[in-house]
Order: sequence, then structure tokens, then C-alpha cells
Amino acid sequence: MPYEPLGWRSAQGAADTTGFNKGNWTVSFTPQVMALSTQIPVFEVYKLVLTGAAQTASFDIYIDTGHWDTNVYAAQNSWEPAGGTLLLTAGQTLYLYYDSLATDGNKPKVTAWLRYDKALTSVFGG
Repeated sequence: MPYEPLGWRSAQGAADTTGFNKGNWTVSFTPQVMALSTQIPVFEVYKLVLTGAAQTASFDIYIDTGHWDTNVYAAQNSWEPAGGTLLLTAGQTLYLYYDSLATDGNKPKVTAWLRYDKALTSVFGG
């Protein structure tokens, strides 16, 4: 596939404001954080680099309100989606809901590596 790299974006954990992870750390990759051109309607998160969380922390991955995956070892790890590609469309938010308290002093940081399939831009009119 003719993948084009889109670089990386980083986001830090904050006390949850979504209501889905009350009292715990939530990392949000909003459309503003992703800051992608509207000419890229579909893109892939092909790797996440995780740091800062408590040693026992794990997290769930959501796309908007849809539960996409569950993972472990969130403290110091890199993660690549197993069993499927993590595709997002323009306007969606990627959430990592940590199971550790936002008061534990271990603020997570996540770096997402992005790319897109150049062939899709012609399909979607980009």
C-alpha cells in the first residue's frame, strides 16, 4: 500500500471529563490534537508509545464511544494494534481510558504515530 507518514502527535493524561472513566486518567486525541487536513478523510494509528503511568496501569481504547481494544502494561510500553488496523476518520476522537486514579501522581503521556493510504484520498475525493 502507498502509505504516507503523517508524523506523530502527543497527548497527556488528564482527570476524565467524558464521564466514561470517572476519577481516572484519560488521554484524548481530539481532532484538534490530530490537526489533520480535511483532505485526509481516513488515517491509521499504527503505533502508540506509552510513558508515565503507574506500573500497574492498563487502559482501554475507545474511538468516540465505541470500545475498540483493551491493553495492559501502560506504564512504559509501545503498542501496535493486534488483530486489526486502528483507522480513524476526520472528526473522530481516540481515547485511552486508564484504570489508574488521576490523583496517583503518575500522569500518562501517549505518542501516536500516524499514516494514511494515499490511494484512499482519491477514492474520497481528496
